[in-house]
This record gives sequence, C-alpha cells and structure tokens, in this order.
Amino acid sequence: MHSADIRVTYLIKSFYTLLIALILLIFAHRIYTLFISNISSTINNDVLKCIQTPNISQLKNVLIEIIVITLFLKCLEIVFVNIGILK
Repeated sequence: MHSADIRVTYLIKSFYTLLIALILLIFAHRIYTLFISNISSTINNDVLKCIQTPNISQLKNVLIEIIVITLFLKCLEIVFVNIGILK
C-alpha cells in the first residue's frame, strides 16, 4: 500500500471509532434519561441538547442512521485495505 492509502485507511478508522463512540454516548444518555434521571431536570440541561431525543422511536431512528453510516465506513475501509487485491 502507498503511504496515502495508509493515511486514508487510518482516517476512515478514526471516523469509524468516533461514530461508535457517538452511538454509545447517545444510547447511554437516552437510557439514563428514560430510566434513571428525573425528566423535568433533564429538559433544562443545555449541555447535551443535540443528542436529546423526545421518544424511543426517534432514538431508534438516530441510532439506525449512525449505524448505517458506520457500516458504510467499515465497508469503505475494507475496500481501501484490499484495493491491491481487487486490481
């Protein structure tokens, strides 16, 4: 592999890792909000407003979208790693 291909592969791996962390953060925050925390105290919290979801169906939609993007990045990584074999 050329050094540029290796850099692209590492970049894709870092985005992949970031998306996995984002999935875990959103899921953990929503589970905490639903089952542990008092809902009235979390509504006024502006720190995590971008990952707040009002109901379970929106949580599923957000997680599914991120999982699809993550799977696409994993497939792209596999293609970049095996591009020499495909030629």
